[in-house]
Amino acid sequence: IKVVQNELFEALGYYLNSVEYFDEGNFMRKLGDVLLVIGNIYITQANYPKALEYYQKGLVIADSLNLVKMISYFYNNMGELYYNLGQFDNAINSYNRVMEIHRDKNDSIKQADVHSSLSTVYMKMDNIEKAREHLDQAFFIYEKSASNQDLVIAYKTKASLEMKND
Repeated sequence: IKVVQNELFEALGYYLNSVEYFDEGNFMRKLGDVLLVIGNIYITQANYPKALEYYQKGLVIADSLNLVKMISYFYNNMGELYYNLGQFDNAINSYNRVMEIHRDKNDSIKQADVHSSLSTVYMKMDNIEKAREHLDQAFFIYEKSASNQDLVIAYKTKASLEMKND
């Protein structure tokens, strides 16, 4: 509730206090959820080193419990974090891990989302060819799924790519 009310500092305190509780009580799955939220709060505060620290701790837990969906969340958020830090190779590696997970699950919409994210990274790196390749993949999937909201986002990315290409 505190996160929704945008009282992030207070919410962060509650979540940090809950880490010890969940860790001592051996509620590892819940601890993974809490570490993800803490990382997300640090991201909104642009405290990327702290966000990464909590994502990495949570990823260890998610891996140990084989929580595939949670693993994809951690890698996706780490991709965004690395992108924001300008560590594009790390962002690509993180997004590729997410892609592997969604390929294994045959989740085409999530794959399209990752293609869109990868397109943005490659665009920032001025690798227009790779950016276009991933954006085309995203379009192909979104058009098949008739996901209008996702298509709008992809079109915005395409417009940015075309402007950069000119």
